[in-house]
Amino acid sequence: MRNCVSVIQQAQIDSLHISPADCIGWVRDGFLMKDEAQMPAKLSVHPQGEDFMTSMPCLLPENDGKKYFGIKIVNRIEGQVPVLQSTIYLYDAKTGRLLAFVDGDWITAMRTGAVAALAAKTLQRKGADTYSMMGLGNIARAVALCLIDDNRDRHITIRLLRYKDQAEQFVERFRDYGNVTFEIIDNQREFAAEADVLISCVTVAKELLFPDDGIFKEGITVIPVHVRGFQNCDLFFDKVYGDDT
Repeated sequence: MRNCVSVIQQAQIDSLHISPADCIGWVRDGFLMKDEAQMPAKLSVHPQGEDFMTSMPCLLPENDGKKYFGIKIVNRIEGQVPVLQSTIYLYDAKTGRLLAFVDGDWITAMRTGAVAALAAKTLQRKGADTYSMMGLGNIARAVALCLIDDNRDRHITIRLLRYKDQAEQFVERFRDYGNVTFEIIDNQREFAAEADVLISCVTVAKELLFPDDGIFKEGITVIPVHVRGFQNCDLFFDKVYGDDT
């Protein structure tokens, strides 16, 4: 008789009330153990247009006699809601048994948000307090949640690049947080020029978003969560960091 596989859905994850601080702590721990894990390069296929389906495998180091392998499948399919979705498969790496089938949407968003907040805190210049954000979907909301929580002992400004009604919905989502002021910006040049940290969660960009490097002020930190539209950054930034560097 086969062992039962746990199915962990969004509602179960929500009921745990996991804090942004916990997510940032787990991400930090993950980076510190990365040299002991096996994490091959992710592999993407493109079924049509700008859509993609990406597999992300990882073998964790053994801990207390247990060893786990997981693979996350992320897909972006135009027209689905939300447009970016993911599922995680968790295995016992010693026996090969599938342990759990997990809804990955919340985990993907909050992990991404925590990585962006940790990157900002680690790499931004001293005294940075103005953040410009574009691509205002679920991932950006997770980034803002982690960023606001990680700066709960001081006031920050988050500037949003207007797109349809997403910026207004964004402000409404966070209206009860007292340590943040939101500004909605219509002009893309102004949006970039006044930022201490620019965070992009844009999932599709068919051309460079900021081809003119002259608009960035000295000391800016740019965090392109999905990289798209920022392929020119290595031409004019003095330092470029990847996950492993």
